[in-house]
Formats: sequence, structure tokens, C-alpha cells
Amino acid sequence: MKRNQFWAAAGRALTVVPAIALALSAALSAQVQTEPNWKNSSTIVVYTFTGQADGMYPRAGLIRDQAGNFYGVAQSGTYGGGTVFKLDETGALSVLYSFAGAPDGERPVAALTRDAVGNLYGTTEVGGDPNCSIYGHTGCGTVFKVDSTGKETILHRFSGGADGAYPTGGLVLDYKGNVYGTTSSGGSGGVYGMGVVFKVDTNGKFTVLHTFDGWGANPSASMILHSGVLYGTTVSGNAGTIFKMDKSGRNFALLYMFSGADGAHPSAELFRDTAGNLYGTTAEGGEYGAGTVFKLDTTGKLTVLHSLDGGHEGSRPLAGVVRDYKGNLYGTTWEGGDNYYGTVFKVDSTDILTVLHTFAAGQQDGATPFGTLVRDRSGWLYGITESGGSGPYGGCGIVFKLHP
Repeated sequence: MKRNQFWAAAGRALTVVPAIALALSAALSAQVQTEPNWKNSSTIVVYTFTGQADGMYPRAGLIRDQAGNFYGVAQSGTYGGGTVFKLDETGALSVLYSFAGAPDGERPVAALTRDAVGNLYGTTEVGGDPNCSIYGHTGCGTVFKVDSTGKETILHRFSGGADGAYPTGGLVLDYKGNVYGTTSSGGSGGVYGMGVVFKVDTNGKFTVLHTFDGWGANPSASMILHSGVLYGTTVSGNAGTIFKMDKSGRNFALLYMFSGADGAHPSAELFRDTAGNLYGTTAEGGEYGAGTVFKLDTTGKLTVLHSLDGGHEGSRPLAGVVRDYKGNLYGTTWEGGDNYYGTVFKVDSTDILTVLHTFAAGQQDGATPFGTLVRDRSGWLYGITESGGSGPYGGCGIVFKLHP
């Protein structure tokens, strides 16, 4: 796949397109309902990014420790390369690390993962190796660790060759401390290749486990790990795919290939239930072309649980879904909604979709939510918006919470 072919497919899942006309909402099925009592005040702003040392424009979901602290990443920061931050239960934010660019990484846009002793692992999509250049940026990305004292260690700098380039997904950690991830390009096709799956072991050894060849290409999301099996998605390969492979790199298999009518360009990590069913979203496709929420069962049968309407419900869900004990799924759309700045939605166990919140991009409200929601033990949902809020530049993004 050539560079322009990749961006023809993957770019649709990463750039803004006009929302589908609101008139489509009149054609919705009976499975759509709204809750008119939900107002924009239904979300509580936990933190507003200032665009200074704390960073700006966060594009990755949060993770939570057992003490109730949250961890995340943002772009920009003191040295312009982005930040790793901690947000405590009181809403106080502390910057754990600030990236400087080519040497240590730049532009972290994927969620972190955390080990039992408090080390944080993640990726930057550019920066790292100054001898590699991709899409106008110095460096083809990094894999990093930040310990509890804020010390950063670079685990790998991508060269843009066979090892991959441009990691936009995060990492998954096994019980031994090995980390696994993907790059959205690089591999056998060089810097503009179709991407790879990689492993970095506890000794820092980097290994390519799989190189994509067109039957699935350009993975942009984090994988999940269960019982020694990695599950992930690719943006390209027809209209995108769901794949699995074991941790050694063997037994790679495509579980499903999207056609468009059933969804297109999955750009977020999957969720797996105890029965082995996989749940996720596609950024486009479906009945209205605005994305879908889907379920893939253990036999490989895919069910579209809901097709977003592109209007009131929102469009382009670029984040995955989180599930509660009743079987309800919660997610966000990057755009659409009554104010065109995105929504928070619920799909219940009968596949009825409810819009819980529509972002207004006002002085207190955020805009364009990014990253999968996090649910705490009390049922509160926590998320981030890429922009909006009361900060400068039209708003630098917020952390919000909502109780459905």
C-alpha cells in the first residue's frame, strides 16, 4: 500500500469530515431514545488544561490506580514535546515528565499502562531517532517508561525501517513485565509501510512479532491481552480488520474484515467480556456512514449494535467502549451531537442508544472527546476532551466526569 493509499483510508479516521445532516435523525430506528433531562451541566469539569507546563490538546484516555489517581498524557508542555501527568482525587494535576522532542520523544497520543510498582509505559508517535524523519517530523516515535520519581527511560527509538514507525497506539503489559504494541506504519515497506506488532522484554530487547502485508494494515490503536493472546484492530485492509495472535508472534489470524456497511476504519482498542466476546467502535461506516458500535462473538460473527446517526447521537467514535456489570456500553463521539462538538453515549443491553451528554465547547464545557472512558467503582465515568474549556487558544481541553 502506497503512502497516499494509506492516508486515503486511515486519514478518514483521523481528520475532520462534515457531520451528516441532522435531517437523518428523523429516519432513525425505534432503538434510539434521548433523555431530555440531561443538560450540559451533567458533566463535571475535573481539570482544565492551561496550555502551559501542564500541556494541551490531550488525545488519550486516562488510566486509574487503586488509590483513585489518574494518569494521562498531553501534547505541548514545558519543552514543547508533550507531558505525562498525574491527577489526584482532588483534581490537582502534577507533571511527571515533559518531553523535549527528538531525543526523548514527542507528541504522546496514546493511553499509558502502569505496572504493579507504579512505572508508566507509553509511546510517542514522533521524536526519538534524529536520523529518522516522517510526515515532516524529526524522529519516528519511541517506546518509553516513566518511573514513580519522574525519570524517563527510552525503551526503543523507531528507525522507520523494519522495526516500524509512527506508533499511535499504546502498550499492553504481561505479567512478566514485557510490553507489546503496534506501529501504524513502517515495516517491510520502509517508513511508509503498513505497520508492525512489536515486543520489548524486561531486558530492553526489541522484537518485531508481525509485519502487516495488506491483509490488515496500519494499526492505530492499543491491543488487549488475554490468556496469552493479543487482540487488535487495523484501520486499513479493506475497511479495517480485527486480528489476534499469540505473544510469540505465531498464529496470526484475521478474525473479521469490515466492508463499510458494517463499519469502517476501527481506530480504538477493543473490550473483551468474560465470555470472550469483543466490543468496539468504527470511526466510519454503518447505516449512516458516521460509525458503529459492534460486537464480535467467539464464532467470528459480527453484530452491529448501533449505527451512529451523524446528528444528535454524534459521529466518528474514535474511542473504544467501557462496559458495566449490567452490560451497558459507554463511549464518546469525536464530533456531531446537537452542538457538533461530540457526545457521550450509552448503548444498553437491548442495543438502545441514549445520549448522556452533548458537548457545547463553552467556557466550562469541552469539545471533541478523545480516548476511551474510565469507570470507577462508584459508576462515575471519566474522560478527556481534546479542546474546549476555559483555557487559551479556544480551550486546551479538559478532564471531565459524568454519572449516568
